[in-house]
Amino acid sequence: MNDTITYYQDSIKWVVKQTYCESIIALLNTGLPIDDVSNIVTKAALSTRVVKSNMVRSVKTIKTRTGITIYFKHSKSKGWRDSLKYTLFGSKAKHEWENARAIFKRGAPIGEPVAYGEKRTIGFVTDSFLMVREAAQCEPLLNLLQQNTLKQTLSFKETREIFKNLALFTASLHSNRILHNDLHIGNILLESRAAANSRPGRQNTRKFCLVDLHDVTLTRNISNAEMLENIAFLLYGLSYFCAKTELLKIAVTYVDATPSLADDDNAIRKINAMVIAKKREHTLSRSKRCLKRSSNFTILKWKHKIKGRAVRKCKAYTKRDYDKNALKQILELHNAANKNKHEHLLKNISKIKVTAFPFNNGANNLKLCVKEFRNRNFFRQSRETFFSARGKRAWRAANGFQARDILTPNPIALIEARSYRMLKQSFFITEYIENTTQACRYVKREGHLSPLNNGETSSNEIDLKKTTQPKISAPFHRKKQFIDSFAKSFRGLRKAGIFHADLKGGNILVKETANNTWDFLYIDLDDVTFKKTLSKNDIIRNLTQLNASLPNTFSFADRIRFYKYYFITRELSKNDKSMIKKIIKKSIKRNHFWKPVPVA
Repeated sequence: MNDTITYYQDSIKWVVKQTYCESIIALLNTGLPIDDVSNIVTKAALSTRVVKSNMVRSVKTIKTRTGITIYFKHSKSKGWRDSLKYTLFGSKAKHEWENARAIFKRGAPIGEPVAYGEKRTIGFVTDSFLMVREAAQCEPLLNLLQQNTLKQTLSFKETREIFKNLALFTASLHSNRILHNDLHIGNILLESRAAANSRPGRQNTRKFCLVDLHDVTLTRNISNAEMLENIAFLLYGLSYFCAKTELLKIAVTYVDATPSLADDDNAIRKINAMVIAKKREHTLSRSKRCLKRSSNFTILKWKHKIKGRAVRKCKAYTKRDYDKNALKQILELHNAANKNKHEHLLKNISKIKVTAFPFNNGANNLKLCVKEFRNRNFFRQSRETFFSARGKRAWRAANGFQARDILTPNPIALIEARSYRMLKQSFFITEYIENTTQACRYVKREGHLSPLNNGETSSNEIDLKKTTQPKISAPFHRKKQFIDSFAKSFRGLRKAGIFHADLKGGNILVKETANNTWDFLYIDLDDVTFKKTLSKNDIIRNLTQLNASLPNTFSFADRIRFYKYYFITRELSKNDKSMIKKIIKKSIKRNHFWKPVPVA
């Protein structure tokens, strides 16, 4: 028996569950605004709240006067391809509606589906809408774990109980032939403590609830490979909030609760390998997202006049906080800094110009650094146009560093100026980090560990050979802490598979923080490659570059200590000594700042 009715509102076709027919139709008849929630409080609704909003999707809660709280989801098509797909194969809202009704009938914990609608333009589906009744007294698991990370709102015992029950919950979904293909902690709700304690029976056992059901498999048995991949995807999301030992316990609990995996002795190893693969895949995705339109990035285009005559087409890859007017203003300030050797000009040579200046972006007062890559001859223009340009490489690498949790100045935008399709200029814009010093300058002038005595700020134009500032001897224990922090940061590049082809001390900024700690930020990223693992030659080259660029104030004993911290070893093996010998020989050939006694 059909328990739904069809209702038409303007160009939207709604399918409404009969139980909620009166409440939903009353809400729709008030002229429910789709894009603006500021006027939604009407006779049929008490209050609204925006949960999520981006360029293709928004989620709001609507509390009606009948006492029902509804999640209202609005999905937009990105273009004609999505519209065609949704028209032929069904929209996201329709798929989630059908999946939610099937799962709800099985008794699985989800919010009850209430209604869905599709808006058509010239016969094509352009927008889809879904209404789901709110699961009573539940909160997103992601928010709970984020609060616990910041404020320690959960006890150790309660956290372990939640993780254990989450593994059992996932196993029960799979045993009921429910495979959520987007199973992460953002799509799982957790029952509140008050609701759990109010139920009779076992106390403090908080139930879970699924949301975002448009990508769920229900019609067939689930294979072991699909189960392992599903739990690995969930564990990858949890890896940001718990240690590896806790992840292992969750995996063991899940495998023990899944009969079909009981005979697979390698199940835990397979799950761990899949978690690592998911992390690598997600990191690569975040690195490439900066060159596409997404929830965080956008692409802008305009025409720009050079000296009132030449017209160049500008294309900007930027974060959504910046619009065309802001980027044009940044370019004007950058060009103005070159006149009369302005104090904001840091570097000006034939290939590169670097400026730094304050900029007011609405509520935030920032200091920006603009690095301009110039292509002044036809050969360089051709190379930069038809191959990967330096500016684009730096923009991709900076966002790749952030995706891998490696410190670098915050990238703001990349602007490319073209004329007759040839790339003339690239402008790489980042946030300027105050109170930082180049690693080679920090080591030479301050004996590793003291702030600048004369209050000068860092600059890439300091000539270390002409520096006359007296050196300061630092306490041994603080020097040791500095070397440990430096080596740990350098080791992070190797673990992340980052090969910086120009990783010298001048391209590493040191910033002192509280409690004898340091931050190390990496710059000049236009020659960076991301790999799965670095080869031995890559590691030797990076260590050689750093070793040659650090002056003699970084003693030979300090360099050996750095090497031990970098490879986490106490005693040097024959292979270590052989590698150190190669590093020393190559460092001497570079003839930079380190002047050791030649090694035979």
